Amino acid sequence: MADDPYCYDNTDVLKNRYDIRDYATLETVERLKSYTRSIEPVSLTLSPGGISLIHHHLFQDIYPWAGEIRSVDMAKENALFCRPGLIEGNLRSLTANMSNDQNLKSSDPRTFAASAARHINELNVIHPFREGNGRTNRLILDLLAENAGYSSGIQETSRNRWMTASRIGYAEMDDGPMARLILDHIKAKENEKEPIKEDDGR
Repeated sequence: MADDPYCYDNTDVLKNRYDIRDYATLETVERLKSYTRSIEPVSLTLSPGGISLIHHHLFQDIYPWAGEIRSVDMAKENALFCRPGLIEGNLRSLTANMSNDQNLKSSDPRTFAASAARHINELNVIHPFREGNGRTNRLILDLLAENAGYSSGIQETSRNRWMTASRIGYAEMDDGPMARLILDHIKAKENEKEPIKEDDGR
């Protein structure tokens, strides 16, 4: 991708803080660093800035542009994700809807899973960042589940199952596979965490 400003010239390797020029090596380091960050405490604010902070939290050690909205078009399987100029507006609308959705606080797992799947699939279509959208979305799902009173292991789901559920949600507009994935990885717990913060306007 020679015309991608996020990549080193004439490569598909993303520019990174370690100046790693090998794709496989970067992928290994990226996953290790992001996993280490994913198990550290972090809170979720339902706003565009809050979504960006989750991405920055995960990828701050590897990418200098962690947390920044992408400036290039992205597509998968010939389907174009949200254009860069529309990302922030769509994020504002989505996070406002999430903040007002009482089903995201439901004590009924099926109700929670169905609603969370719809929102997370929409976030995937927006695809705010150049890299790391899937891991960002999984951490957001974990935090949504925990704040609704569930013990969550969504980050531990297999990559293949996650990608399949995401693809079906995007290409076929079917939230069912994502809802089932969420339902399989949450369970009720006695002690709820503090509620999600209100929109801070960022």
